[in-house]
Amino acid sequence: MPLPPAPYDACHKVATRVTSLSLVRYRNNDYSVPTRYGHQEVLAKGYVDRVEISCRGETIAVHARSYDKADFVYNPLHYLALLEHKSRALDQAAPLERVPFERNRSNDKKSLKIKMLEQALIEKVYQLFRSLL
Repeated sequence: MPLPPAPYDACHKVATRVTSLSLVRYRNNDYSVPTRYGHQEVLAKGYVDRVEISCRGETIAVHARSYDKADFVYNPLHYLALLEHKSRALDQAAPLERVPFERNRSNDKKSLKIKMLEQALIEKVYQLFRSLL
């Protein structure tokens, strides 16, 4: 018997929907996706080390898999487009709540979060170019 034309995708697949907060639930954990995919049907693929989320055959997010319960796994870049339009939302942005800041100066907090977003974007672009080489 000949082998199948494509290798077997050894993962657990779950069809689900993106929430209004741009989150996808997989095995009691929430994973972020870009905000433009809100309320859409997606496919979550759980591998041993990662969770891939795809929409209409296109991979839209990849996260390290969390085996905790009720964990939130965010990528700040997924919310960048929304934060560009609603810049005052930086103070309440859940994906950025773990960023260290001085509580007595809100301007320092905002500039630190913006710098963190810029650094994450630079790292992603660097990884993209490195993968193309």
